[in-house]
Amino acid sequence: MAGTERDLQPTLCQGIVEAIATSLRSQAAAKGVELVVARGADDVVVRTDRKTLGTILLSMIGGAIDGAPHGKVDVCVARTAGAGNRSVEIRVSGPALPGDASAERVLPLAAIRELAARLGGQISVHVKPAEGGTYVLQLPEG
Repeated sequence: MAGTERDLQPTLCQGIVEAIATSLRSQAAAKGVELVVARGADDVVVRTDRKTLGTILLSMIGGAIDGAPHGKVDVCVARTAGAGNRSVEIRVSGPALPGDASAERVLPLAAIRELAARLGGQISVHVKPAEGGTYVLQLPEG
């Protein structure tokens, strides 16, 4: 990944989330997992490298599906504001998350954190035992 050129372009977040979700729906259905993508009222655009964002989202959403024994995986895109700057959050929640383990298609958490940092963003993971967890990708809006 070192030395990789970034191709920053305005990218519609909902579009890339929907594309990744569409590619993973049959896998989710085969596991008995419902994959739900929430559509916000506003289109959210970030200036980012589309390929890198796609890799991050594939890992987040695919990891949530892989980690889910059943139930539902929710994906949501939203604007946030705080400390004088606006950002975009993409949340992926499910009954279980893979943590730092690497699955066949899913990058380890450390790798997706590095990719997010290269886009000026960050990834956090919030886990509640017996309730599930949430990946949160935060990127600068623009």
